[in-house]
Amino acid sequence: MDSENKVKRRRMLGSTLHKTHDYISRLRHIELRKYNLTPIRLAVLSVIAESSKPVTMAMIASKIARELHTVTELLMRMQKDGLIKKIRQKRTAALYNIEATEKGKKSRQEAHKIDITGELFSTLSPQEQDALTIYLEKLKSRSLEELRKYINIPLE
Repeated sequence: MDSENKVKRRRMLGSTLHKTHDYISRLRHIELRKYNLTPIRLAVLSVIAESSKPVTMAMIASKIARELHTVTELLMRMQKDGLIKKIRQKRTAALYNIEATEKGKKSRQEAHKIDITGELFSTLSPQEQDALTIYLEKLKSRSLEELRKYINIPLE
């Protein structure tokens, strides 16, 4: 295969992946609106719920691949909306542990009941879903590696 065809194929693949993500993301935004959530807010609540240790802003930033100042702003809005609370760590006045409020926990639980992605993924056979997961994990890992070269995402 000549290099021009390789470039065309990669552009088509990239375009298809981008459009698919965009459409699924837009559907998810529509679903989550009724719980005052967005996909990123839901991701924060999931990090909190799934952690076995106290959750810090740096941990959230690392898990959702965002810079610390972005997470700080996001958490301020989530706290204002009653979804999370920040608890000052005793040993350091500048550090906080982040916890979900009852409202945040309930919103997350309700949001997980509606699942347009599950409906969409049912279009694929279980074997196709497994293969797609493997391919996407490879792309996700490499993308995160590249992203860390450009922005300061804390490591866990």
